[in-house]
Amino acid sequence: MTAAAYGRLRPVTETASVLLANNPGLLTLEGTNTWVLRGRGSDELVIVDPGPDDDEHIGKVAALGRIALVLISHRHGDHTDGIDKLVDATGARCARWAADSCAASAGS
Repeated sequence: MTAAAYGRLRPVTETASVLLANNPGLLTLEGTNTWVLRGRGSDELVIVDPGPDDDEHIGKVAALGRIALVLISHRHGDHTDGIDKLVDATGARCARWAADSCAASAGS
């Protein structure tokens, strides 16, 4: 068995990569996957599930490049608790389905 690749961006396809958060547990298994999407020829990123409220993980996500949009797949804290820090750090828009889903980006 190999060790989890925390904090290392791993390509999955030409346009999608994943960054594993260091939050292993019964529900998260090895950790939460933060997906990083980039269109061909684009310098903008879309982040799906920014992950937990963990300064190290959010810092690594923010450092990946220009984040245009943050999306969340569902409202579990291991996927969403880092939204506000990421939006504050990057100025990215956050697509949300309820007013409290992306508090920091309520005006977007």
